[in-house]
Amino acid sequence: MANLIFQLISKYRGFNPQEDLKVFLGVTAVNYAASIFGAPLHDFAVISLSDILTPLSEIEKKIKAASRFDFIMAIYNPISKTRKKSFRRFKEILMETKDPKTLIDILDSGKIITLDELKEEDINMSTLLIVGNSLTYLQDGFMITPRGYVVKSDIHPMSRNFYERYLKGESPTGRNIECEYYPCHDCTNGPQYCDFCYCPFYPCGDSSTGGKWIKDKNVWSCEDCEWIHMKNTVECVKKGLNNILEEVADLKSKKKELLKLRRNCILETKNNEIINKSEKS
Repeated sequence: MANLIFQLISKYRGFNPQEDLKVFLGVTAVNYAASIFGAPLHDFAVISLSDILTPLSEIEKKIKAASRFDFIMAIYNPISKTRKKSFRRFKEILMETKDPKTLIDILDSGKIITLDELKEEDINMSTLLIVGNSLTYLQDGFMITPRGYVVKSDIHPMSRNFYERYLKGESPTGRNIECEYYPCHDCTNGPQYCDFCYCPFYPCGDSSTGGKWIKDKNVWSCEDCEWIHMKNTVECVKKGLNNILEEVADLKSKKKELLKLRRNCILETKNNEIINKSEKS
């Protein structure tokens, strides 16, 4: 409430804010909530839905901007007995701009739900919401937003052989139905594309697309990751990979650049899914 105090004392003589006021550091509700639910925060925006003294149009602009640029959102003052319109607009905007399966923490009930499960009756004035971004995932009951890190690993001989052929333009493209293992992934959003039979980001160490560590084996499993085999992903990755990969050794020496490309393409493909969904509806 320090900003309110500064506003109020400005009308009185005899106060010297530099000497008479001291602002003490406190743990914010959003940081407390984040510690309860795991590690959902990365780049985030804190937005109050209270429209008592703030125009609804201003609140809508903030929500749209935070959602558009894929910020994690911490939502204060979501609803009250007499103030419901701002919460309803908040959910409408998110349903238009985000994946319905986006994760949300509810600090009050202690639940982690998805956006399409968010109900007005579960929210009150004391509730705080943390809305994840396109990379946020659920792991062992915790909500995690990855920051990204480089997993050091040697290039597997079969991956080396694949990318030697890739750089020569001799690797499979599209659906390689002649492969005895096709399809090796159960792709639910379209046919499996085999342009990256061996993932150029392996091991990414990031579960946001479905990968996971096989515990105590030091092995990264891509069994549940179908993202790299989707058409839109292949198109995005190829555009960036052509500027990074000059020789097979770059899979290891340029891992940071590769992981930034991966992150960029995750956001691009997820945004395209939302756009396509909006156009169909």
